[in-house]
Amino acid sequence: MQDLVWDSVFEGCKLKLRLQDNGQVGVFPEHASYLSKLAENFPFEQSKSFKVLNLFAFTGLATLYFRAKRAEVTHVDLSKKVLGWAKENVAMQSEVLSSLPDVRWICEDAVAFLRREVRRESQYDGVIIDPPSFSRISKNDFWKVADILQDLVGSCAALLKRHGNFLALTCHDPGISAPMLGNLLHDSFSSGTVEPMELSIPEKDSLRRLPAGSCAIWRA
Repeated sequence: MQDLVWDSVFEGCKLKLRLQDNGQVGVFPEHASYLSKLAENFPFEQSKSFKVLNLFAFTGLATLYFRAKRAEVTHVDLSKKVLGWAKENVAMQSEVLSSLPDVRWICEDAVAFLRREVRRESQYDGVIIDPPSFSRISKNDFWKVADILQDLVGSCAALLKRHGNFLALTCHDPGISAPMLGNLLHDSFSSGTVEPMELSIPEKDSLRRLPAGSCAIWRA
């Protein structure tokens, strides 16, 4: 059977979607609901460099969104397949957007990469974390998000210590709620505001919404 492939636009970004065996299509549309919130007080200026770290970045919706705002984006994902897909999506953007900063592509477990960035004392203006509930790094190496979430947020807070502007944390584990994510951010930052929120996808021609995980946003 021929692969089902089509183009779509989310938040002004063009993406190539493909129907996968697991039912995924290459984008999680619920993420569009919080991206604009992150940019509300983010002072994008062409004269100044702003660095955004996108962890568990999948096919790059957030990468495309912040690159279009002239941020320098570091895109991290363990899967070579989805990393290649994300590169396709970047290449699909218009000629106007082709002059924007290049994306820094990292094919690695985001947890391992994050630990190394903390040791390097790297700094970012914004961080987006969208971890799966479970990740197998190798045959004998894996982690569950409930076991690493606190360290994950603490490490990201260290990367934002000097001039961080936002951190967005999402979770799709049904045992972890938006208030729980909000509490993690409150514990990791001594100032700023925290906004917990439920992620959902609206049904067409209906008031119903499909639950799609939890989110919490810290803003300086």
